[in-house]
Amino acid sequence: MKTMHNDTMRKTVKQLRELPLPACPADLEATVLRRIRLENAELEAKGSVLEGILALFQQPRFTALLLLFTSVTAATTTAVAAQLSQPTEVKAETLGLDAISQPGSLECFHFPKHH
Repeated sequence: MKTMHNDTMRKTVKQLRELPLPACPADLEATVLRRIRLENAELEAKGSVLEGILALFQQPRFTALLLLFTSVTAATTTAVAAQLSQPTEVKAETLGLDAISQPGSLECFHFPKHH
């Protein structure tokens, strides 16, 4: 890898500093002002969308509809959760234990009788 000596680098930097600066584009000011206007318009558009959403929440019909939707969703979720949390009966046939589901199949086991 080649490295430049300090003297050579200083001379190169000095030459570059002495070069005249390139001229600015003729429409620089107009371009900058146009970009500022566009950015301001975008900010105003975002603000108006937010204002529109906030205005929508202030309408009683929308608020009532939102409340109704929330209530129906909560009721449905509660009903489904309650249905899923109920224990289900598992039959011996379901588990493939047909042999013990027949009457008298457990006769080989002696269970104490409760009086």
